[in-house]
Order: sequence, then C-alpha cells, then structure tokens
Amino acid sequence: MTVNPLSDNSAESESAASTEIPKPQEGFTHPWDLLNTESDPNATSGKTSTTRPKPGSSQVKGDWQPFVVAGVGVGLVFFCSTLYILSRPCAIGQCRSIPAAQQLNQKSLKTLAKPESGKAVLEAQADLEDAIALLEPIPSWSSHYTKAQELLKTYRPQSENLDEVVKALKIAARAGYHSQNPPHTESEWIAIVSLWREAIAQLEQVPKSSKLQPLAKQKIKEYKANLAQTERRLLAERQAKVTLAGAKQAAQMAGVRQGIAQSLSDWQLVYSTWQTANLRIKQIPQGTTSYNEAQQLLALYLPHLSNARNRQTEEQFSVNAYTRGVNTAQLATDAQTNNQWSVALAHWRNALTYVRQVPRNTYYYNKAQSLIKPYQVALKQAQGQVFLAVKVQQARKDLTQTCGAKNPICTFYVSNKLIKVRLAPAYVQTMQKKAFEAQSKGDIRTHSSIVNNISILEKALKAISNNTGIRVEIYSPEGLLIQRHNPGN
Repeated sequence: MTVNPLSDNSAESESAASTEIPKPQEGFTHPWDLLNTESDPNATSGKTSTTRPKPGSSQVKGDWQPFVVAGVGVGLVFFCSTLYILSRPCAIGQCRSIPAAQQLNQKSLKTLAKPESGKAVLEAQADLEDAIALLEPIPSWSSHYTKAQELLKTYRPQSENLDEVVKALKIAARAGYHSQNPPHTESEWIAIVSLWREAIAQLEQVPKSSKLQPLAKQKIKEYKANLAQTERRLLAERQAKVTLAGAKQAAQMAGVRQGIAQSLSDWQLVYSTWQTANLRIKQIPQGTTSYNEAQQLLALYLPHLSNARNRQTEEQFSVNAYTRGVNTAQLATDAQTNNQWSVALAHWRNALTYVRQVPRNTYYYNKAQSLIKPYQVALKQAQGQVFLAVKVQQARKDLTQTCGAKNPICTFYVSNKLIKVRLAPAYVQTMQKKAFEAQSKGDIRTHSSIVNNISILEKALKAISNNTGIRVEIYSPEGLLIQRHNPGN
C-alpha cells in the first residue's frame, strides 16, 4: 500500500522542484525517490538544487508517518488483546459457567442413575458435553481456572466412559433392530450374537470406580439375557436346518423303500420311515427359516404316511388271514386223520373263509388263491365223509330199531360201503318151529303170518340200504349169505 506523505501545501514545492529537475524520458519516479536524491550530498545529476526544505514542510511529515502507523497498530493490538481477555468466560468478576456446568453434570448423573430409555442416556451425554464445553473456555489467567480444571478432570473421564456406554447402547440398538421380524438365517443370527457380545464387551470397559458402573451393570445383565435368547434362536435355527435335512433324507429313503415294498415287514419299514420324516418335520419350530418349507413338505409327506399306514394294515390283515387259513387247514387234516369228519368239515369251511379274505394286491394274495382249490376239494371230501357218517349213523339207528334192542332178531355191522346183517339163531329157530307146526296143522294163516314177518324184515333192510346208499348183505346164523341188495335196485 502506498501512503502519500505530502499535504496540500507541498504541492507548490513539488511544482518548483519539478522545474529544477529534468523530467525523465521513461518511467515514473516516486516522490520519495526525488526527495532522497536531493538530500544525498554525493548525488550527481544534471542540475543540483541547493534549496533545503523548511521546518514543518511535507518532507518532515513524511519522516514521522511510519512511527504514527506503528503506534496506531500497537494500539489496535493492545485494544484487541484487552477486548479478547475481557471477553473470555470468567475473566473477571463472578463465573457463572462453573455453577451451570455443575448443574448440567448433576442433571446428567441423575438421568444416568435410572435412565428411562436410550434417548435419556443421549440427553445425559449432551448435558455432560455441554458442561465440559462451559468449562474448557475458561482462560488460565482467570481466578476460576483451577476450579474449572478440577471439574474437567472429573467430567472428561465421565464423558469418555459415557461415550463407551453410548457406543454400547448404539451397538445394542443395532442388535435389537436386526433381531426384529424373525425368522432370520443362521448367518444373520451369528451377526446379532456378535453385536450383543460387542456391546457387553464395550460396557465391561467402564471402570468400576465410574459413576456409570451401575448403569453398565444393569445393561450388561439385560444384554447377556438378550445374548442368551439370541444364542437359543441361533441354536434353534441350526437344529431346524439339520432336522429339515434329516426329514428330507428320511422321506427320500421312504420313497425308495416304498417302491420295492412287498411283504408286511417291508411296509412296516416304509411306514416307520415316513413316520420318522413327519416327526422330524413337526419338530421344526415356528420362527425359523426352515418352518415354512417344513410345512410345505409336511403337506406332501402326510398322504404318503397315510398310504403306507393303510397298506401296512392291509398286509397285516393279509398275513393274519393267510396264517389262520393255513393253521385251520392243518386242524382239518388232523381231524380227518382221527376220522372226525364233522370237525374236519367245520375247519375246512373256516380255512376257505380265511384264505378268501386275503386282500387283493397284497403279498399273500397269490399264495392264498393257490390254496382255495385244494381246500375246496378237501371240503367236498369232508362233506362226503360227513354225509356217509350221517348215513352210517342213521343206518345203525334204523338197524337197531329193525333188529330190536331186546331179544334182537338180528345183529349188524355197518361201514361206509357195506351193511352186514346176520339173523339171530333164536329168531330163525322160532320162525322154523312156527312154520313147521303151521304146516303140519295146515294152519295157513299162521304160515302166512310167518312169511309176512320175514318179508317185512327184508323190506326194512332194503329200505335202509336205499336210504343210506350202502349195500346190504343178509347172512344166516351160520354165516351163509342169504340175500344181497344194492342201493337203488
């Protein structure tokens, strides 16, 4: 900046001087340069001026100007410094910053004693930071500086500890936010577990001597509970994933076994495998990522389980019917061996009923079908034997009535093929005696009665033969064949 050291009165001197000093050809010479040239005794020029400036002229004023400027600058600096010193907090007089800071600190501590929410903790942090902001500007020359520094030594560690707590709260807030709206994947639960652990570790750094220790302990307790719950959710998610994989594997195995199942034991294994798959599906808890897929698979697996159960029931019934049929047929065979044809007939009927009950498309169906024809033949044979037995029994009954139980006129032997009747000796002798007497007396009536009596016996024996279908032979007391009759003749 160029300061003009000349006043209005110097204009004439400058004009006079310019008449003595030739004007340069090029450039512009500052007036201070001209003055310096004239005052230099050794200077040489085209024309030297011998005129000296008078006291109080503009030249003298130019020599004092730097000192005036310096003085003004010093004054300004002093004024500004004084103004700065006086403007600093607590520079003079009473200090309102210290009571205000103490009040803010007490408010912060009171809030942190029982914070109602995370927002309250942030407000307490803001109060403490405001308290520190009030104390830090107090200058060292203030009479309140020492007190301010003592308070700062207390407040700053509290602020640092509170920063740790706030950081932990923010981390915990992130963990809580990410925990919302489950289900979450295993990796997401792992990240949430890490956040809870980080928040706990952050709070554990708060010194035991800190006034924030009660709050830190309370939050650590809460966060550890949240951590435990999150770890349980993580474990449930992992187990659900493993259980779902096991259910799928069991279902796949059940499908393979179902494709080759034939016997009851095969279908029992198929049913058991499908049951395992469904039980594993039902073990997957709600709130896991596997739950929805598990419910979809359950809807697919239940029809297979029902089909396997029904097929197992059919096969069980098939086995029972076939086994009972075979066992009952064996009882019928044993009864036949003992000539218990009525018993055998009942067993053969039951055996046929059992084997006919074997359901179609079961493992024992074809085997049961192969037994029906032999059992029918055996049943027919048993029926025939029972019919013969009935006829033999009826023949014995009729022969007993014909021959008589008291003083029988004949004896008999009955088999399935032959009835042998032997006349009693007493009966023959009586008939011969009566016939001889009647003949000798010429008693025709008595003789006719004897012939009629013998004819009635003959007709009765023929009727028995016809009714039973068994050939009858009549023998004399001596065992001589008297007469033979075939049924139907």
